[in-house]
Amino acid sequence: MIPKINFDFSNKNKIKKLSLLISEPFSTEKYFSRSVILLCDHGSDGSFGFVLNNYTDIDIDKMIPPLAGLKVKISVGGPLDNDNLFYIHNFGEKLNGAIPLGKGMYLGGNFKELITYLKGHPSEINNIRFFLGYSGWSEGQLDSETTEKAWVAINKYPKTLIFNTEKIDLWQESMKELGGKFNVMSNFPINPSDN
Repeated sequence: MIPKINFDFSNKNKIKKLSLLISEPFSTEKYFSRSVILLCDHGSDGSFGFVLNNYTDIDIDKMIPPLAGLKVKISVGGPLDNDNLFYIHNFGEKLNGAIPLGKGMYLGGNFKELITYLKGHPSEINNIRFFLGYSGWSEGQLDSETTEKAWVAINKYPKTLIFNTEKIDLWQESMKELGGKFNVMSNFPINPSDN
C-alpha cells in the first residue's frame, strides 16, 4: 500500500485575478492533470481562466482561414464552452471591446479587427493566445479546491510566459519556480506506484 502524502499547498500564494494555478501532481482529471491555468477573474461570483499547457491538434488556419500561414498553437482552455474560440492578447485597445485583465493583458475584442490586425502585423501572432473553451468555478468552489490542496498559485511571473507556447513542460517549470518541496514534487510520476 502506498502511503498518502500530505501536500501543503495552502497559502503558498493567495489566489487572485491573474494568478497562475498549478495543479497538484497526482491529479488525473482529463482537463486539469498537471495543468497551469491563467486565472482571468476570481471574485464573489466565481472564477474563470484558461489552461495554458494543453494544446489541440487543430491548425489556426482550419478555424480561421484568413490567418493561413501564421503558425500558432490553439490551447484547450478547459471543459466549458469548448465549441467557442477565446483569446487573450496584449494589443491593448487596438481591438474595440477588448476587456483589460491587468498586467497589459486583454481578453477578446472585435474579431474582424483582430483578423485585420494580424494579417497586417503577422509578427504579432506571438502576442496572442487562442483557447477552445475555458475553465470555470462557481462561487467559493476554487477556494474550496485550494483548501483541499488541488491547486497552488504563483502571482509573480513574466508576462511573456503567458504568450509562450513553446515551453515543453510548463507545469514542471512552474513547480520548480515554487521551490522547496514543490521542486521535489515536479519530478513525481503521475501514478505514485510508478515510483
